[in-house]
Amino acid sequence: MSYLQPGDKFSLSEHSYESRPKSYTTVGHEYFEVPSQSVSGIMSSNRNLDEFIGFNLVDNKSASQVVSWALNEQQKGVRLVFSQDETTQGYWSQDITADVYSFENLKLDIDPVEITIRN
Repeated sequence: MSYLQPGDKFSLSEHSYESRPKSYTTVGHEYFEVPSQSVSGIMSSNRNLDEFIGFNLVDNKSASQVVSWALNEQQKGVRLVFSQDETTQGYWSQDITADVYSFENLKLDIDPVEITIRN
């Protein structure tokens, strides 16, 4: 899985990715070192996909995977496991004051789940 931001380029014929100008690689140069978390929705400070992956995974030295959940009212849903390997790369840049993340070669596993909530 890859995520492009405005200014990034992907060549379909060569299967190559070029990050936007003035972006920096994150993998191997991670800024954060925060233990991996399993959070979703309003409990997550990074609710957008690019921020969730950027802050929690590709720019985080302590994490090799992050987990998010999506459930319906019947407690059925999916568990989303995002993980990185030696081919994964993240890119960070800044747009005025906002952190901008893009990434390539991220693994995504989607597992169906059914949970029970007890009072």
